Amino acid sequence: MGSRPTQSGSGGVIRPRPIEKLVVHPFLSLAYRTISFIVRRLGGTSAVRFSESATRLMIRPFRPIRFRAMRLFLGPSEGSEEACVSLDDRYIRYQGRILRENIALVSSSADFLRGRIHLEGEEHVKSELAKGTGVVILCTHVGNWLLAPALLSLLGYKVSGIAYEIPIQSIESHMKEIWKRFDITVYHPGKSSVRKAKQALDRNEILVLAYDASVRPESSVWMPFDDIAILADPGPARLVSLLKPPVLRLHVRPHEDSSTTLTLMPEPVGDGPAMMTAWLGELHREIRARPELWWPWSFVPLGDRSMVPRETRSKGVAV
Repeated sequence: MGSRPTQSGSGGVIRPRPIEKLVVHPFLSLAYRTISFIVRRLGGTSAVRFSESATRLMIRPFRPIRFRAMRLFLGPSEGSEEACVSLDDRYIRYQGRILRENIALVSSSADFLRGRIHLEGEEHVKSELAKGTGVVILCTHVGNWLLAPALLSLLGYKVSGIAYEIPIQSIESHMKEIWKRFDITVYHPGKSSVRKAKQALDRNEILVLAYDASVRPESSVWMPFDDIAILADPGPARLVSLLKPPVLRLHVRPHEDSSTTLTLMPEPVGDGPAMMTAWLGELHREIRARPELWWPWSFVPLGDRSMVPRETRSKGVAV
């Protein structure tokens, strides 16, 4: 929701503009607040139907952005109008589910959440924390990553994170409700980010970082993304490259029965450019496998490979 697309070149470019200038913020904030209010009071299939229908209306203005991004990502052979319509329908249904899940994070009991969210790989968390160095959990927006810090908090771990403040007031307020309920400390990126991240790791905490599709173009650079390009934030890779903490990658797998499995696996830590290239490669594979789960379709800036600076193409991303 942080960019407005324009077409450029044969492959097309979705160019961002600063998210603070998005004129529909008041509409989105009011719409999200109203939809959340109603969903909290509905139950069962009524909540499902309403959340999906309301989400479809709320994000309809961004449909051209999504379709341009989907066509660019899928390519000429797979990005037909029919394929994009089908993907968009699955995407909207999952956005409705994320809305319901995030409301449940605030309103449902701990036992209910533990019954819906399952964790694989907790032994890796225990092993790293036993060393006293803290651990980074690396995530993308493929699936509802918010379930991970919430569940880890319920399991007794102290969790921190670094994330930009969301300029849509009602969504930011909802996020703060989630952080407060689960005693999660969230720092905003800035000059003190590295110091605060180091302090959290020194306290042997879990630090959550998401690295894909930044909504802040001013802090991002064009990077190779398989055979196209993506405007992404190298900040998380810069932080990991500097501090060299142990890293676990998060994979989110939602199931048809409304449950979700979270899997944590060790992630190699290397030099910045090679590490960022590897991260983006894994992101591309995740999206390919379940494209409907990637919520940034509505604002993600994508372009053809010509958008990547020549120096980045030859030396990798400077982190």
